[in-house]
Amino acid sequence: QHQHHGKTLFVIRHGQSEANICHDQKDREKNERYRDSKLTKTGVEQARGLQNHVFNWDVDLIIVSPLSRTIQTFCHAFEKHPNIHNIP
Repeated sequence: QHQHHGKTLFVIRHGQSEANICHDQKDREKNERYRDSKLTKTGVEQARGLQNHVFNWDVDLIIVSPLSRTIQTFCHAFEKHPNIHNIP
């Protein structure tokens, strides 16, 4: 049986944001609020839905974009992770 001795990279996309539900492409490109849009209620639910998946992940490092939607996704997804306060 093959044993894995390396690191595993997990990539998580942000939950649904206000920009994702804007159907007017021109408005989305011009309106500053969409550039750093926050999660919708659905996006928050999606992020919280990850909690059971990430709970047992052995995480050494977390890298998050500075955008609001990615920070919110991280905060909700890892909210109950047992080692969250020890991860850089």
